[in-house]
Amino acid sequence: MTEDELRYPIGKFSTKENYTPEELRQFISSIESLPPGVEEAVKNLSASQLDTPYREGGWTVRQVIHHLPDSHLNAYVRFKWTLTEETPVIKAYNEKAWAQTPETLLDPAISIHF
Repeated sequence: MTEDELRYPIGKFSTKENYTPEELRQFISSIESLPPGVEEAVKNLSASQLDTPYREGGWTVRQVIHHLPDSHLNAYVRFKWTLTEETPVIKAYNEKAWAQTPETLLDPAISIHF
C-alpha cells in the first residue's frame, strides 16, 4: 500500500464546481450521523486500541476522534468569517500541534458528545 493510500484510506477529497440540493442533503446527513457512528465504532475498544496509530507515524484512534470536533469547529469559524467580513483572512491551524494538546489523552467521549 502506498503512503497516500495509508494516509487517505478513502481517498483525497475532490471538489466539484456545483452540488445538487440532494448532494447537499446527503452531506448534512453524513455530518449529523457522524457522532453516533463514531461512538458505535469505538464503544468496545480498549485504551490500548484507542492509543494505537492507524498507520506508521500516524495519529492514534483517540487523536483522530478528538480531531473531528477540532476540524468542524475550525470549518464553522471559517464560514462565519466568510459570511461576516468584507475581506476575510482564513487562518489555518496547526493540526499536528492540536493533536498533542492535553485533552487528546482523555476519553474520546468528550469529543464524540461535543
